[in-house]
Amino acid sequence: MKMNNEIKEFNAKFDKKIMEIQIVTGSSAFGGAKGPGEELWEASIDITAWKLINDKNICGERYFLRTKADMEYLNELRGKILPDTICSVKVRQKENKFLLVEITGKGIIDNELENILKEQTKPVIYKDKTLGKFVLDKRFDEYTGKIKWNNKRIKMAITKYTGEMLDKVFIAANEFIREQEMWDRRIKEFAANKLAKLKNTSWLEEDEEEITADEFIKKIKAESINISLKNKFEVYFDDGEIFWGHSIVVSGNFEKGPLRADIAG
Repeated sequence: MKMNNEIKEFNAKFDKKIMEIQIVTGSSAFGGAKGPGEELWEASIDITAWKLINDKNICGERYFLRTKADMEYLNELRGKILPDTICSVKVRQKENKFLLVEITGKGIIDNELENILKEQTKPVIYKDKTLGKFVLDKRFDEYTGKIKWNNKRIKMAITKYTGEMLDKVFIAANEFIREQEMWDRRIKEFAANKLAKLKNTSWLEEDEEEITADEFIKKIKAESINISLKNKFEVYFDDGEIFWGHSIVVSGNFEKGPLRADIAG
């Protein structure tokens, strides 16, 4: 059976020795990825710290807990091994990766692991004099907050950097917001020029009239903005039901303006 072969080939990459360890999981839930022609997901979750059962030594380097899984088992793993938690598992190791053999439960709670978990779950806050408070969303490595855009409060996400690089991105975000009237008009016009034709050729419902560029611009409303280094931006729009509820995403940079418009979601 092909599925069994996938599991055998995957498991063979790990040492045969089975260890029981306690782990601290990262902020994101189990994710899954498939290679070309594969039927099973490679399920994986981050480990931020771990130790052998009844051993005092703790490894604080980033590791990964992995296994092959169908969708049912992947969903089961998401329910049993949660983000930002401590649990005990039996594993086989290969470098900084562990193959999940068995979930053995919470086991003996280790005070040092608990302290690591408490520290990693503390909120990380960046305060900007103009934009206000942004909180780090560790699942996506970005700072999120609310900004005023066209008299509406919308989400802004700033890619996580450290030190001066993070300050530079917030400076760029301030500049973008100060010139929001120009940017909002320019980005909407770009989206209309790129996507109105697509609407009229492929997304019209029965008896629906073709949409003009002006109508397109009036219908879409900005919902969130992402800013990253090199003055890159992404603006997500509510499509006003133009594309039946799919989001519209326009990306570009401050120097060249909007460069791409896509339908997402």
